Amino acid sequence: MIKVQGALRVKKILQSRNGPFAVGTFSTDIGEFKVKDQVLDQFDEGIYQVSAWIVHVFPAGYYSAGRFIIEVRAQLDDLQVQSEQPGDVSGAENAAALEPDPLDEPPPVQVPVQVQQSAPQPAQAGDRSLDALKARLMEIGKGKPGRKAARTECASASSASVSAPMSAQASFAADDARALFSADLLALIEAKQPVKLDATIDRKLFREQGLALRQQLGYRFNSLEQTFYPATVEPA
Repeated sequence: MIKVQGALRVKKILQSRNGPFAVGTFSTDIGEFKVKDQVLDQFDEGIYQVSAWIVHVFPAGYYSAGRFIIEVRAQLDDLQVQSEQPGDVSGAENAAALEPDPLDEPPPVQVPVQVQQSAPQPAQAGDRSLDALKARLMEIGKGKPGRKAARTECASASSASVSAPMSAQASFAADDARALFSADLLALIEAKQPVKLDATIDRKLFREQGLALRQQLGYRFNSLEQTFYPATVEPA
């Protein structure tokens, strides 16, 4: 695991049978990675300066417009935002509209990387292979304890059932809310309090929670705190 800093360009994909989702391009000093973690699904489109823990790097591919696209993806353990520049990034990633929904992709097969006991050798100049990148990540991050951001504000919604995709109706029934949110989160919503979602729950449920907060419940997302606030409440 390694902590890196860089610019995360988030692109929102609206055309999906599973609801809107987001993909990211993470540019760092050690390389550029695609990020398709579900935590991004709650972000608005834009460019974010972030610190992140990379826990896994792996190759992935998909067909798009008759071509097979191969990319190097990074799986994040934690993400902290220092600043944001909201705005349309479609000009920088025209192909993003053809991105497959991560919910429709098979989960990546994670093969443990064996760390040699001997001292690692520096990568040769010009070596851009994935093996060399993994070796570099292991060398930098060796011995670094893993960690996740505290989620004390977020009540676990793992017991909540996944509902059918929501329509953009003006009213939001109590039954709909109970199907999406745990009792603790419902209490916060009814009291017009900030809500922090748990990005480790089922991805489809996570999307529907964020969509309901934005479209039906009058919340907006604060990326620096990764928390939803009622529209009339300013972050502290």
